[in-house]
Amino acid sequence: MKEIKIHKTLNNEPIIFEKELGIKFYKEIIYKFNKLEDLGGEVIFSFQELRDNFNLQNQEKFKEFMKFFHTEIDGRTQVFKTDKGDLIGGGVFSTMIYKDNRLGAMINPYHKQYIYSKLDIDNWHSVKGNQEKIKMLNIKEEEKIKLTGMMTTFLVNNINGKYNQKLVDLLMQFNGSGVFAMKWEQFKKILMIPETYRPSNIDQNILNPCVAELKKIGINITKIEKIKKSNRIESIKIIFNYKEIKEKSPANIKEVEYTKPTEQLSPLELAKGIVARTLIKNKNHKLLAELSLIMTNEQLEEFKTKNTLN
Repeated sequence: MKEIKIHKTLNNEPIIFEKELGIKFYKEIIYKFNKLEDLGGEVIFSFQELRDNFNLQNQEKFKEFMKFFHTEIDGRTQVFKTDKGDLIGGGVFSTMIYKDNRLGAMINPYHKQYIYSKLDIDNWHSVKGNQEKIKMLNIKEEEKIKLTGMMTTFLVNNINGKYNQKLVDLLMQFNGSGVFAMKWEQFKKILMIPETYRPSNIDQNILNPCVAELKKIGINITKIEKIKKSNRIESIKIIFNYKEIKEKSPANIKEVEYTKPTEQLSPLELAKGIVARTLIKNKNHKLLAELSLIMTNEQLEEFKTKNTLN
């Protein structure tokens, strides 16, 4: 999982993207700002980087993404209510499409207090998040206040679904205790669950599928409890534990492909080698890293049969 530092207030805003791609790109922009020392700067994506990182090789998909880039990039409600009760209008980001096939994003000045720079993150880790030590840092008072609200959210490539992407964020805030609890109405609002969904719909379409999906990244949900008051659901409690699963690296695939003579490769290794060679040639490192996740053994066998004879 890719760790992203974000303020707790912004982290608990409803994510309103219609598609999972919106959530991923929104987080990717914040992740890039986490790497800058000056939040007044700009982050840049080349068109090719977008195609490679977000599987947008299809021209129609890319056009659809470009339309989204200027209309839905903020992924939250139109007016942002701060933890102090102030209301901020406008988007988190201002965006630019350059003629030379690049996309740029800058932070709306009012939102800078909710996005973290490399310097913020370095300061946070220098005191290991200790509230008293944060107060003793030799930085401006508003920067100290900002650090006390820092939370970690995640961009996860090997699980599917916008609800699952947001559930990871909610659960991992409570990784220490393994107990997540929230008011039912707030939970539905943050996940942007359709108003038409009944509790049974939420179970069938969101909560039950999430158990298997989150297990892929080491989050093992052991109990989901909806706590009622009279006949009305008042809150939800999810009990879980987390054990990190290390992702396979592209190096592992290349090692299979090149360290054995072809005649010693198994059919499965040979198939992976063929796919890997294509991905390496096209410099598609993201799909290369996820090769074992995006193709089943049966798909690999079919690919091998069709391609080794051509």
